[in-house]
Amino acid sequence: MLRRVWLVALGWFVVWCGSAEGLELEGVAVPASKVVDGKRLVLNGAGVRTLNLAFIAEKVYVASFYSAKRLRTADEVMGYEGPMQLNFTFLRDVSGRQVAEAWRRQIAASVTEVYDSFARDRETFISFFPALSRGDTQTVELLGGKTRARLNGRELGVVVGRDFQRSFLSMWFGRRAVQRELKQALLGQGRQ
Repeated sequence: MLRRVWLVALGWFVVWCGSAEGLELEGVAVPASKVVDGKRLVLNGAGVRTLNLAFIAEKVYVASFYSAKRLRTADEVMGYEGPMQLNFTFLRDVSGRQVAEAWRRQIAASVTEVYDSFARDRETFISFFPALSRGDTQTVELLGGKTRARLNGRELGVVVGRDFQRSFLSMWFGRRAVQRELKQALLGQGRQ
């Protein structure tokens, strides 16, 4: 009996240690935690965004989602006002025009929460991002009432207002999320 308890405890320790080390998807290291503005954020989940092009699934980026506490449902994410971070590490090159078109198309298809000045804030946000090379990471940090965009750690700009944050989050966690499997992966409901 004691041996069985020991083996179960050892098994849980190995699982806990494995998750403390993060994970790797498509060759991209996804750390178990990040520090943003002096606050430790933990990995909620990560997944791979795919697009179906001519019946071929193309892997576009690895997405990861961090917050100060684990958030496991879309409602928890949408109601959470603590710091959050989403990272998108690209698996291929994307031109500046393609980046802007992709953000516009995805926002139009997936955002379910809009407000009076949304169009202006959306265009400001999209304008931050230049062309991307394989391995580049776009980061979006939601801190208080600010949405800060980064590329490979370098700040690109800020959109002010909690309204934009809710709109942005609805793209990933709303009822018309970018990709259902990716939404589940970001919420830690299984890896892709």
